[in-house]
Amino acid sequence: MATGKALIRTSSLLCAVAIALIALPARGAEKESSDFAAAKKEILTKTHSKVASERISGMEELGHYPVPEAAELILKFGMVDSAPEVRAAARAALVAYKEHPELGQRFFELMKVNGRKHGLTVASANLLIAQGAFPSEELDHKIAVFLDELLANPKSDPVAPFDLIDELGNQKDEVARRTLFRMTKSQFFQTNYGYRRAIVQSLAKIRHPDVVGYFIELLPLTQGQVQFDVVKALGQLTGQKFRDNNPAWREWWNSVSKDYVLPDPSDIVIEIDPAAVYYGIPICAKRVEFVLDTSGSMRGEPIRAAKQALIETILKLPEAVEFNVIFFNADARPWSKRLVHATASNKYQAKLDIEAAPLGRLTASHKALNAAFADMPEAIYFLSDGAPTDSTPRDIVFAITRLNHTRRVSLHAIGIGTDKVEREALGAFMKALSEPNWGEYRAVGF
Repeated sequence: MATGKALIRTSSLLCAVAIALIALPARGAEKESSDFAAAKKEILTKTHSKVASERISGMEELGHYPVPEAAELILKFGMVDSAPEVRAAARAALVAYKEHPELGQRFFELMKVNGRKHGLTVASANLLIAQGAFPSEELDHKIAVFLDELLANPKSDPVAPFDLIDELGNQKDEVARRTLFRMTKSQFFQTNYGYRRAIVQSLAKIRHPDVVGYFIELLPLTQGQVQFDVVKALGQLTGQKFRDNNPAWREWWNSVSKDYVLPDPSDIVIEIDPAAVYYGIPICAKRVEFVLDTSGSMRGEPIRAAKQALIETILKLPEAVEFNVIFFNADARPWSKRLVHATASNKYQAKLDIEAAPLGRLTASHKALNAAFADMPEAIYFLSDGAPTDSTPRDIVFAITRLNHTRRVSLHAIGIGTDKVEREALGAFMKALSEPNWGEYRAVGF
C-alpha cells in the first residue's frame, strides 16, 4: 500500500501484519510443501533485498507455492513494501492462489481475530485486500457482514477505510476491483454518504467491463452527486451518452456485455447537461450549500454581481434539490437553520434575503466553511474576494481537506478579484481549497 499516511507506514505495517498472523494458530495439520521448504531460503533472501526487482522476483516465486506460510510472507513483506511495483507483484502472487479457496478463508479468519481485537488496522486492511484474490459468493457475504462489524468497532480509525478505498482505486487491478465490490455489499455503503462516494470514485478509476456492469446496476439506486459520479464514469468508460436513463443503459449493456472491450479513452467526449450552473460550475448534487462573502471589500459591483448570480442560480434549482446560504464577514450567518427544498416560496424568500444581506467587516472564511459542512451537504459553492481573517489560508486548506477526507463533499471555489496581485494570492488559496476536495475553481474579475 502507498506510503505517506498513518494506515500505510511501512515500519508499522510490518509489525501489525506480523501480529495478525501470529494471533491465530494454523488450523488443522497445515504443513508447508517440501518444494516450498527447499525454495524458502532463497525466496527470503530476495524478499529482504534492497533492490526492488529482486523483491518483485521473490513475490513472483511465492505465487508458485499456494501454502499458508508462503501466503503469509506475501502479506508480511510484499503487501507493505514501500515500492508500488512490489506491492503490485504481491497482489498478483495472491491472485495465483485463487484456485485454493482455503487460503482466502484463512485470511478471513485472521481478519476477524485482528479486527475484533484492534478494529480496522493495517493488518486487517491488508487481509481484506488479500481476500480479493479469491472469487467466492460465500466469502462476499461473510466479508460484507464482518465489514459492518469492523467499521462499527470503536477501536477502528474512522479515516482508515477511506485511506484503504483510495489506495484500492490507485491499484486498479483485479484484487482491488474485487475488494471494492465487496466493500459495496456492506450496510455502511447504504447509510454513509462519504463511504459510498469514496468507493464510487475509486471504482471509476478502474477501466474494466465489470465496473461498467456494476455501475449500471447501481445507477437507479443513487441520486444527487453520487448519481452524477456514476453517470460521468459510465460515459468516460464507454463513450455512451445515455446519462441517467437506466433502461437505455441496461438494454445497451445486455446487447454488448459479452466480450465487451472498452474504447480508447482518448476517443471519448463527455457531455454534461445540469439543471443549473453557478459561475459555469454544474450543480449536480441534491444537497447544496452556497457560501457568500459579504465583507466590506465586496462593496459595489462585486457584491451586486455576486448576489445577482446567486439569485439566478437558486431560482433555477429543481424542487428536489435542498439548499442553504451562508453569509459571512466577521462571523458566519446561515440563511436557514437547515437545508430546505427549492420550492417556489423558499426560493423567493432566499431572493429577498440575499438582496437585503448587509456588508460588514472582516472575512471569516474558516467559520463560514465549517458552518457549511455542518449542514452535511453534497456540494459547497464558496465565493470570496480576499484572504481570510480568521485563520491563514494554509491552515484552512489543511483543516478543511482533513475534515472532508471522510465527508467527500465537492468543494467549489469562486474567486472575485479586482487587483492583479490580490487575484493571484486569492487564486492560489482557492485552487488549494478546491482541487483536493473534488471541486472546481473559477476566477471572476471586474
